[in-house]
Amino acid sequence: MENQEQSRFEYDEWIEQVRPDLRSTDQLTLLQGFIGRSSESGHLRVYSDESLNNFVEVPEDAIVHAVKLSEADSPLGAASSGSAPMWWSPMATPKRRTAREPPSWKVT
Repeated sequence: MENQEQSRFEYDEWIEQVRPDLRSTDQLTLLQGFIGRSSESGHLRVYSDESLNNFVEVPEDAIVHAVKLSEADSPLGAASSGSAPMWWSPMATPKRRTAREPPSWKVT
């Protein structure tokens, strides 16, 4: 930024994208996971791991900022560029969900 005084510190650029208003004291929530479509209108799913069994439904309009990781930084490598950190407003109420347990398999 041109109008800011020089500082001896190197600031993290992503902070200005998450919190552009430095006067804001609104709390934010951070969640990291794999972003997918939701069955609920206006929401997306954030899966907590590669099993895709646990996820949170987040209202899209509550998301302040999201970052897509590169293939090199993703735990799935070239298979995915997911596992994105995301910040959202606490005014939104995310819905935690778990995939249903599979039926028991009997070997006879």
